[in-house]
Amino acid sequence: MNSRWTAKYGRYVQRVVVLSLVLAVVALVGCGGGGKGKLSGKVTTKALGKDEPVTGGTLTFAPGPNQGNNPGAPVSAEVQADGTYTATGVFVGKCAVTYVPPPAMHPPGYTPKPSEPAPESRFKVLVPSQQEVDVKAGTNTLDIELVRSK
Repeated sequence: MNSRWTAKYGRYVQRVVVLSLVLAVVALVGCGGGGKGKLSGKVTTKALGKDEPVTGGTLTFAPGPNQGNNPGAPVSAEVQADGTYTATGVFVGKCAVTYVPPPAMHPPGYTPKPSEPAPESRFKVLVPSQQEVDVKAGTNTLDIELVRSK
C-alpha cells in the first residue's frame, strides 16, 4: 500500500475494523442481559380425556437450587386462551417449572347463593410433566404437557 492511500483511507479502515469487532462481540454475548432467555410454546393436556390446549393459568420458571448465589428472580407467564405462553427474561440454565390453574367461574347468567363456594378449576389437578427444563440463551420453544398430579 502506498502512503497516500494509507493517509487517506487508513483511519476509515481502522474504524471499520474496530466497529466490526465490537458488533461481533455484541452478537456473541447477546443483548438480553447476559444470562436471560425467552421461552414460548403451547401448554396441552391429555389428562382430561382428550388432547386439548390448556386455556388459562400461570406457568412459573424459577432458577434451580444449584445456580449460584443470585441467579435471578422467577419469571411467570400467563397461559393464553389458545394454550400458548411467552416468558421473557428467564434464567439461562436449569429452571423448575410450576403451573397454577386459573380460577373457575360460574356459567354466564348464573347467580350463586351467598354461601355457595366458587367452582373449582378443571385444571386444578394438573402439573407439568417436566418438573425442570434447561433454558438456553436466546429464544427457546418449549411445549409443556400437563399431567394429573400424583
